[in-house]
Amino acid sequence: MLCAMLLASTQVTASSITFSPLRAPDAIRYIGQAYNRRLAVSPALAEEILFVRLNGAPVDTVLSHVAEVLCAKWTTRPDGVSWLEPDPKALSKIEKEEAAEDERRVSDSLKYLRRRLAEQPAELDQKAVDAYVQRKKIQDQKIDDAEARMDFAHMFVGAPASEESPAWRATARILLQMDPKVLLTIPKEGREVWAESPTPMQHGFSDEAQEALKIYRRELNILDPTLVAKRIKLVFLMRELVPAFNAILVAVGPDGKEVDSAVARLNTYADRTENSTVVPAPKASNGGETPLQPSTDDIEARKIQELRSKEIDRRSLFAKWRPRIMDPVSFEPTTWDIGEELVMAAESLNRNLVGSANDALIVTQEGYSNATATEVLARNQESLLPSKDGWLVFRSHDRLQRTSRSKAKALLAGCVRRGGITVDSAADWAAQSSDRWPFLNWVGNYVALLGTQGGRYSDYSNTAGDPDALRLWADIGSTGIDSLRRGEVLQLSRLSAATRAQIEKIVYWGSLDDGADPTDRLPNGITDGTLTMSIEETPVFYGWADADGPPVAPEPLDAKGFGALLAKGRPRFQIPASVFQQYDRFRLGVSRRYKLNFLIEPGGIPISEQLRETLFDPDAQVASELPADLKSAVEKARLAAVAAPAERPANRVIPPS
Repeated sequence: MLCAMLLASTQVTASSITFSPLRAPDAIRYIGQAYNRRLAVSPALAEEILFVRLNGAPVDTVLSHVAEVLCAKWTTRPDGVSWLEPDPKALSKIEKEEAAEDERRVSDSLKYLRRRLAEQPAELDQKAVDAYVQRKKIQDQKIDDAEARMDFAHMFVGAPASEESPAWRATARILLQMDPKVLLTIPKEGREVWAESPTPMQHGFSDEAQEALKIYRRELNILDPTLVAKRIKLVFLMRELVPAFNAILVAVGPDGKEVDSAVARLNTYADRTENSTVVPAPKASNGGETPLQPSTDDIEARKIQELRSKEIDRRSLFAKWRPRIMDPVSFEPTTWDIGEELVMAAESLNRNLVGSANDALIVTQEGYSNATATEVLARNQESLLPSKDGWLVFRSHDRLQRTSRSKAKALLAGCVRRGGITVDSAADWAAQSSDRWPFLNWVGNYVALLGTQGGRYSDYSNTAGDPDALRLWADIGSTGIDSLRRGEVLQLSRLSAATRAQIEKIVYWGSLDDGADPTDRLPNGITDGTLTMSIEETPVFYGWADADGPPVAPEPLDAKGFGALLAKGRPRFQIPASVFQQYDRFRLGVSRRYKLNFLIEPGGIPISEQLRETLFDPDAQVASELPADLKSAVEKARLAAVAAPAERPANRVIPPS
């Protein structure tokens, strides 16, 4: 099957070769055949993928660009075979480029902060504060109106009025007086705190920062005389995913509770600066280009992978694509993603292409079938490498670990066999990945497609939820987890060094369970503590009307949730109750919530981490066969929902991805 698929997706002649994403060994074999060269790939690159479009291209140039996109180098073996292997120098060069990019991002952001402050008064008086309050009111009303219309395009827009608050102004002033090198030394996924009266785990403010805080307190008093900032902290969070670098000012009152706050996001301001070094927004085509014409397979693949898609043919499409989703070894997951799009763009522009995309999930049908080659290249400009020969050379801008297709196939098979992904399986997968978010890619998407997607009981929320907690579970190990299941208590000091390090990472990254800052409450580190586990089981199910057939990537519900849908439907998404009332088929399951309970010493401070698994019986049941206690609980919840007041819309709505 694999051989037939490769031949069908690859065109090779003496002067041209085109193929969508293929595993590197297969891709290099085709290139070698086309150019009559003896080529081979190191096992270290066996999981890498390549896609090319070549037309009359010199072989040396082809091989040079192949090495470039894979951060590799060609050497000659004693048997005369050209051998492609990882190049440490190339990887080091990328690391330096990423460091330079971080510097540019921070520099551009600081320029923006400086300009925004220059547009405002040196210090706010009553008139300036009143003007700020009025602008903020108008801005918030526009956002609320967009929410009411479900207008996602205008719901999450820049908020310039928020950048005129006393807290934001103080944050910007403090950032501008800090040495950028200090900010850049904060590691990925790091958290550092500057504070008044700092603890041993915090940094003290400079004299310049103290002056900025004096101005802030005077402005805050004008804004609201009842607010008293007894102590102020500035928390820096470096997220790896975007990357996102957030500076958060927090002011607490005499009672220790937060009275004011502001956030400056140093990764998102650069695109507002003049002469910024960031990649510009995609350019529209000149009107003379013909939109790309993706194949039926390409369109279907994107439809089925959009988890929230409501396409009428979704069930039939899933039946067709399910075997391909379950076999990422034979059916390369990136085939229907950016790689295929770039191959079409190269063909449309008659340009040579060599590329390799990472495993991040960027599948979207919107704009795909109507995009021109120019638009495709513009929106991927950040990942196109400089090329003096006019070639399209693509390497994903974000570096992610390449996922083993064979290991992913085994994971997916286990999910189908067990009726969902277990915490054990999710933890093992997270532990073997060096990526911060090991399921934020096609693997997580496939798990959800083969299981459940929506709501708090879903496979998707389990896999995409808390990777640190999953890794902690793996670090504790099966012996330790079995002990916790039996109700035993584990002493933290007796756990492995890796487990203790993971606990420290979890404790010091955010807030404690009571909202306290761990660098305040545990300023000298963790000395010891205990760990126990509680398990809570909830009967869950999902349903459908027999005439429609089982849903794809359904949302599991408990009795209370389903009872509310029977009574009122889902008004926010304009789904009437009658849709749910027609359900006559159900799949039963159980959701287990594992709560890891820590008592951290010194001080006996409680913190907790939660993980969940939801597993379903593979056999469907008709409504009349549902357990009596479950039917009773649903009816009780339905009657309660009927008597309850109408649901008020949330203040902020998260748009569908």
